[in-house]
Amino acid sequence: MNDHIADLAATACVSLFASYGTTLAPVSVATPDATPSYCGVIGYLGDGIRGRFLLTASLPVVEATNPMGAEQVRDWVGELTNQLAGRLKNQLLKRGVDISITTPITLRGERISLESPRTPQGRVFTCDQGEVHMWIDNELSPEFVMTTFVTAEDASLDEGVSLMFL
Repeated sequence: MNDHIADLAATACVSLFASYGTTLAPVSVATPDATPSYCGVIGYLGDGIRGRFLLTASLPVVEATNPMGAEQVRDWVGELTNQLAGRLKNQLLKRGVDISITTPITLRGERISLESPRTPQGRVFTCDQGEVHMWIDNELSPEFVMTTFVTAEDASLDEGVSLMFL
C-alpha cells in the first residue's frame, strides 16, 4: 500500500511541476550533489494513516517555476510543498482516504533526505534545471483502508481549477 501512495505522490509531483512549465522525468539513481537544495516538509494525518513528505530542489529548479520572483524562494518552496500535499490529498480522497495537512516547513541545506525508522519511499526526477527529490514516509495502521480505484462519488476539483462564491 505504501508503494501505491508513493506512486500517487510521484504522479502528483510531475503534474505540479508541469503546471509551472517544468517537465520532470524519473531517474533510477540520484546523482550525488552537494549543491545547496531548498526543501519543504509537510506532515499529514488521517484515519489509520500518518506521515510526512519532503520535497527538495536546487535553486535553478525553484527559480524556473517561481512566479513570485527570486526574493521569495523560501515562500515558494513552501507553496510548492503545500500544493503537492493538496494534490496528494485529492488523489487519496478519490480512494476513500481523508487526510489533514500541516503547514509546510522550509529548509535549505546539502544532501537533504528523510530519515525514518521505516524505509521512506523516495523518487528522483530530473529536468533541464537540475533534480527534484521527493520522499514520502507513511505509518499505516492495520485498520487503514484505501481503495485502489477512483470512487464515483469523487466531488473534488481538478488541480488548478478555481471555484468562486459570490
